[in-house]
Amino acid sequence: MLDELLAPYAGDLECHLDYIVRTRDGTLFLAGGAHSTFAYKLGMMQVEPASFEAFETNLLARMKYCADRGITYLHAITPDKETVMTASLPVGMQLTSLIDRYREACTVPFLDLRPDVPVDDAFYRTDSHWYLPLQQQAGLRMARMLGADEAEIAAADARLTAARGETVDYSGDLGSQIEPQQTEKIQRFHPNWAKGTWLKTVGGWNDGMMHIFRNPAAPPRRLLVFGDSFGRATCNHLSLFFSEILFCRSGHFHKEMVDMMQPTHVLTQQVERFLDRVYPDAEAPRFLLIPGVNGTDAEAWPAFWQDLNAVLSPRVEPVPEIELTPLQSFVARLFRIPTA
Repeated sequence: MLDELLAPYAGDLECHLDYIVRTRDGTLFLAGGAHSTFAYKLGMMQVEPASFEAFETNLLARMKYCADRGITYLHAITPDKETVMTASLPVGMQLTSLIDRYREACTVPFLDLRPDVPVDDAFYRTDSHWYLPLQQQAGLRMARMLGADEAEIAAADARLTAARGETVDYSGDLGSQIEPQQTEKIQRFHPNWAKGTWLKTVGGWNDGMMHIFRNPAAPPRRLLVFGDSFGRATCNHLSLFFSEILFCRSGHFHKEMVDMMQPTHVLTQQVERFLDRVYPDAEAPRFLLIPGVNGTDAEAWPAFWQDLNAVLSPRVEPVPEIELTPLQSFVARLFRIPTA
């Protein structure tokens, strides 16, 4: 199917496994697969009206739910690789971004994370995910939209840049699947300011995964994130602005998680290719039940459940101290009545 779809560009593209293409400059793209990425962007497939309606309804309901509780809310859309790295595509290939289609069809606001200024090495060459420079730009843009001031942004920008480390060989989620495997040189990232524990799903489904990030040195803000692997990658960046982050791998907004965590901020995020079909939040199972509903196992890091319990425990205001008269103090000591 992919060969037929890309037949006009056969001289400039190599197709692998019916969902990966390699361009003349050696860049790999996720062109097919479960979301038929290139088929939508070349106009061979169309987004159903129900998806636009669900997107609009979901975001309006999320905004209201958070506003009613005094919670800052943001929805962000991460661009696909081919939406950003157009220079690597064959001359004459015109791809229409699904972000633009949703912008035209919907009125609800969202943050478009396509680079606002040019970014070198925006995505890995052998991977479908964004590379450190675009991760950093996106993380700082989300932090700004969530209320961080410019002094915080500048300090975080310098610290994130300084956290880039040694160069290593790397084969990403695309390069590792083709024969022979394709590798590239990348920089490691060492965010040493946040401690984390996580729950990893096992068995083919990523939904239901959780990751907790804690940075006691950050301002006392608490962030709940519902998103995918792109959103999770920016949590290390956002942990410079939030003392506590709970990342939940899901394309939906789960009210029960908001109620349990009582965050100061909520971020929902999705990558562009997941816009091919958007489902109503009302159809989502309870978040903590997702692994069981999907029939997947889960592996937890040491102390994860204790950390999750702490993150989800109700916030209790300290009991104010009470001035007691000498007689009241005597009675309290006599009957061992707590006074504070």
